[in-house]
Amino acid sequence: MKKILFMTAMMVASLTAGAQSRFDAGSFTLQPRLGGTGSMFVNAPDMKVDGKTIETTATGGEFIGIDAEYHVSRRFTIAAGVNYAAAGNGWKDYEYAHDDYGKLDVKEQAWKTNYINIPITANWYVLKGFALKAGVQFGFLTSAKEYMRGEGTAEGIDITLTAEKSVKDDFNKFDISIPVGLSYEFKLPIVLDLRYNIGVSKLNKNDNIGGTALDGKTLSNIGATITIGYKFQL
Repeated sequence: MKKILFMTAMMVASLTAGAQSRFDAGSFTLQPRLGGTGSMFVNAPDMKVDGKTIETTATGGEFIGIDAEYHVSRRFTIAAGVNYAAAGNGWKDYEYAHDDYGKLDVKEQAWKTNYINIPITANWYVLKGFALKAGVQFGFLTSAKEYMRGEGTAEGIDITLTAEKSVKDDFNKFDISIPVGLSYEFKLPIVLDLRYNIGVSKLNKNDNIGGTALDGKTLSNIGATITIGYKFQL
């Protein structure tokens, strides 16, 4: 047992000895980031359509932002940023019988929300260029829509229907989440960043969203982002 503990300690020491950012201690860097999101709401209700249960699923969208980072040491940094990101909740595709269009295949139905976010993270470099991160993120709602797209046939003609309406008044305007994740800096340095956001605040202002009853449930955000960034020193 002592040998195993000693070998484990030596392995950890050898890993952390090479752990460092590609930037020197005391430096400031900026990192524009582009990517995408996948998200859903905790406690979002399943739908009932023609006696069938339509389960919830993730929905996605775009991400654009920039991070400023202070390198306290080669192993530890603090970053703050601002980004515009999509969030929301979707439902699985389903078939709907319509009097005028026969059977309508609903390909996408979702609550789509967009936020301006301010993330603040602490980053620990466990290997050269490879960092683990955690922090807090403050989100400000910019839009919220109920969206549906379906495909069907009317009198032998293929048609596509889309419908959307604002449900922004049914959502709280402020959201807090806990981002955790990891990133890797390539030598250029191009940065690949993956984060998982855990919502800790209540999303819904009312007991229904666009007329869909929540039955007293509290909604919260969960989701992931994957981005590519370019980090440069100021």
